[in-house]
Amino acid sequence: DSMEAFCVHDRKGRFRYVSSGFHGLTGFRAEQVLGRDSLRQIDRQDRPALRTALQQLQAEGRASVCTRYRTADGRQVWLQIEMQRLVKDPRGAWLSWSRNVSE
Repeated sequence: DSMEAFCVHDRKGRFRYVSSGFHGLTGFRAEQVLGRDSLRQIDRQDRPALRTALQQLQAEGRASVCTRYRTADGRQVWLQIEMQRLVKDPRGAWLSWSRNVSE
């Protein structure tokens, strides 16, 4: 299984697409997350840093954050998440690339 994932999110942070690597990284299948809030599995303590990164994404078009993520089997892994706004998308969609950086 891949330890990297590529995702597309709408303006509200809902998953619109997840790559096949998403299952290997998180244990969730695409049909389990599409249309759902992509932030709900983020550890509550890391949500302020994620909100700051999302503000940077809107202001500058790119952002990065390292956060804890709760996998489908209840484990917690550290993800490095790189984000980029889709410039030509009037709906405010954005891309993310995530990889497991847990030791």
